[in-house]
Amino acid sequence: MDNPDNTQQRLQKAFEIFGEVVELPVGDRDSYLRDRCEGDADLQQQVVDLLAHDQHAISFLTPMLAVGELGVGQSFANRYEIREVLGEGGMAAIYKAWDGELDRLVVIKVIHPSLAGSKKVLRRFKQELLLTRQITHENVIRIFDIGNCDRIKFITMEYIDGVDLKKLLIDRGKFSAREALPMMRQICQGLHAAHEKGVIHRDLKPQNIMRESNGRIVVTDFGIAHSDAQRMTATGETIGTPEYMSPEQAKGRKIDRRSDVFSLGLVFYELLTGKLPFKGANAVETKYKRVNETALAPNAVDKTIPPQISHIVMRCLEKDPSQRYPTAAAVLLDLDALDSPLRARPDVRGVHGVKSLSLSWKAVIAVSVVIIVILVLLLLRRYFSWT
Repeated sequence: MDNPDNTQQRLQKAFEIFGEVVELPVGDRDSYLRDRCEGDADLQQQVVDLLAHDQHAISFLTPMLAVGELGVGQSFANRYEIREVLGEGGMAAIYKAWDGELDRLVVIKVIHPSLAGSKKVLRRFKQELLLTRQITHENVIRIFDIGNCDRIKFITMEYIDGVDLKKLLIDRGKFSAREALPMMRQICQGLHAAHEKGVIHRDLKPQNIMRESNGRIVVTDFGIAHSDAQRMTATGETIGTPEYMSPEQAKGRKIDRRSDVFSLGLVFYELLTGKLPFKGANAVETKYKRVNETALAPNAVDKTIPPQISHIVMRCLEKDPSQRYPTAAAVLLDLDALDSPLRARPDVRGVHGVKSLSLSWKAVIAVSVVIIVILVLLLLRRYFSWT
């Protein structure tokens, strides 16, 4: 007979893995489940059974039907014309559409039909709408409305004419510090705007950050965001993308803004080095490294990265939340305070109150002092020649 304690532990582990798997994109779930169960067929079957009985996870077991619901050129909700299928995820299909009433391009996010009756999914959709609409900032995506047409539930949002940072990283490999710094600053600004409204993103990653051709950065996908006023993630529950979770998030502990700051550090690290600091042979090893090991500093990976920027990234990646930057705003202040040719601002101040001038302004001041001294000497010479 099985030991009741062991049975309970295995069930708890199955629920833990289920919580991780259900938040992953559909295509990543099968391989992640195999790695996470480490060859334990019984444990893997328990998780599959949980997935099969959870409406939120039906897309793991069935094809994505939402894409077939709307075709390019089709009129939708007596207002929108579908222009392009942008993609699909575990819960929804994403379309580019023309809003005939307001004469503008929008994005329509349509709930998978088989999930439309799920209270959990609908709650997440409404949560994304309600939380994101509180935030008005150029670096945060704008959500317009939620609707229901012919039993199809959908959200309309701003159309971003650009690509996500993950695609850019795949194409480019990495960015120089000069290129990355403006992106880092804008990500901080968007995240700070969310934090100011009490919104914790909980799933910050390159895939959820867009860059337009003009350089504008937009933080997107607040689908699993939480408000400070809400109860944070319950103990033992892990929600988010495993590769970009903070240690406390990976452990299923309660999280706050500092968890977003850790994810911010991971995004910065990847922009600068082209790789993540914690990468194991499988998901379990990756999670262990993130929770227990210290990342190699970015400037140790790439000597061209300025040590000041490397230090900022490493402070974001502190294991202990109390040792990290408390907010994205604090990160932004130190980025602004970099006394480097990367910045061209005359007067900035960091979180430590350190005031610095850019090199160009220092040169102007030095030349001005020299000119003043020469003028004084000429005046004194003329004065003494008269006397």
